[in-house]
This record gives sequence, structure tokens and C-alpha cells, in this order.
Amino acid sequence: MCFNISLTTPIEEIKNIYNLDVPEDFKYIGYSKSKVAFTHPFLPVIFEGRRVGLAKWGLIPSWVRECRRSEEVSKFTLNAKIDIIQTDKLYKDSIDNGRIAIFVDGFNLDSGFIGNKSGKPMILAGLFSEWGGVATFSLITKKAQGVFKDNGNGSMPLFLNEDNLDTWLDSSLDYSTVESQIIIE
Repeated sequence: MCFNISLTTPIEEIKNIYNLDVPEDFKYIGYSKSKVAFTHPFLPVIFEGRRVGLAKWGLIPSWVRECRRSEEVSKFTLNAKIDIIQTDKLYKDSIDNGRIAIFVDGFNLDSGFIGNKSGKPMILAGLFSEWGGVATFSLITKKAQGVFKDNGNGSMPLFLNEDNLDTWLDSSLDYSTVESQIIIE
């Protein structure tokens, strides 16, 4: 379900909405009504301290050594199910020190476009890992609810909001503390 996103809102606008730290030399020219995860695009993401940077979709754990293996792993780590991230070796190293947020305008689904009614970009929970000097990431998904229930494969992204964004990004908090403070159904 979470494989086809839209991101057309300029970074300067998102910066002002969410009070983000965007480096002066930050450049992103990939705005599009359709970004497909399977192409492993680079997307702007939010790191700890609300610092914006780029990350490549498809998490590659730092312990993966061979390029061929990294390509295979990244195909299967576009999304990470919330119920396995603490036990699956692909994500375990990222749950305490590799939490990020991804912003999107919405999702392009078979039934049409789903976006935020307010028109503001949405913030999604994710995990990242550095591999070969590049940040790579997975979107975190959970069981589908609401408008997402009848779309795709029964999953939906884990949404964050202004109130829990800093808690999610705070690497001084272990995952169990974060999980208890952010309602994950």
C-alpha cells in the first residue's frame, strides 16, 4: 500500500509548517505527484533535531557488506511492519538510533489519491540506516484502518503529528519508551 506517494509541496513551505532545520545548501528537485518506492528514490526526510536531509527508499542495514546483497535487501525493506521491527534483524539496529520521519502530500492508490484534508503534508514514521555513506530508509506500517482499510494489502503508514514528532526522533529515548508515549494501534 505505501509504495506510491506524492510529494509536491516545496521544502521551504514544509520547513515553515513543521519548524524544520533545512541546511542552506539543501537541494531537492524531485517533487512529483508520483514517487514509486520500487525505483528507490531519494526523498527529503526529517532526522533528529528536525534536521532535513535526503535518504534513499529501501533500508540497507550497516552490517550488509556486498553490493549485490544490498540491492536484494533494499527490495524487501521499503516498508517495515510495526509488529516485527523489534525482532527482525533488518530493523533491530535502527529502532533506537535510526528513527526518522518522512513527509508526503499523500498516496496514489487504486481507488485514487488519499491526502490530508487540511492540505498540509503528512508526517510518517520511518527507520534509517547508513550504508556506504548514504542514508537508507523504510516506512513503518501498521494494520490498515479507515480509508486505508479497503486499499492495497491491509496496511497503512504509521502517522506522526506535531505533538509526537520530537519524541519519535529523540535517540536518547529507547524504543519501548517511545512506543509507550506514541499511541500505536
